[in-house]
Amino acid sequence: MTVFHEENGTLQVRFEGPANKAKDMHALEAAIRGLRSWDIEPHFVDGKAPKTMKRDWLMPIKRIAAKMNPGHGKKKKSKGSKTTDQDAIDLYRRFNGTDPNDIKHTQVWLPDESSPLVALGEGFCPFVGYSSAKTNTKGEEDKYIHHFGEEGGKKPRLYVTCPPPGYQRMLVIYGGDWDIEERGDGLLWLVN
Repeated sequence: MTVFHEENGTLQVRFEGPANKAKDMHALEAAIRGLRSWDIEPHFVDGKAPKTMKRDWLMPIKRIAAKMNPGHGKKKKSKGSKTTDQDAIDLYRRFNGTDPNDIKHTQVWLPDESSPLVALGEGFCPFVGYSSAKTNTKGEEDKYIHHFGEEGGKKPRLYVTCPPPGYQRMLVIYGGDWDIEERGDGLLWLVN
């Protein structure tokens, strides 16, 4: 195993060795479960096991440092800070007026304060569109377009993330004066 500290603030861990040491590689991978792997050599070529294997992992150094060097003093316990499936179901109901058809758990990469966001376009994000059956009595989906800044507020910008290899890009609507508001129908709506 080799560890490289790159100048761009990332740590690269490489396992390379005989295929009969695959258990060591899998143990290492389980130990660093939150990381993403890439540059995976195929385990079998033409039905034959290779003599060696190689796998690289990537994780920003800042995330490791925060876990290795916790601050001194009392740590605050966050009560109920973890979101449950039931919290997600309740929020879905409040936005859409119905139960979700399914619940998906997906591992995603989220940017932190040192992650670049790339602006899409030169200006602001004027609106967002989505479809929902929340007000349709027949349960059919209607199209909704929310125009940002309709009430004079500041419009947000639209960005795309730059995740490490192995993760999907995400669109991020960031900034502006928009909010989420409960109306008389008991449903949540985008406002401003």
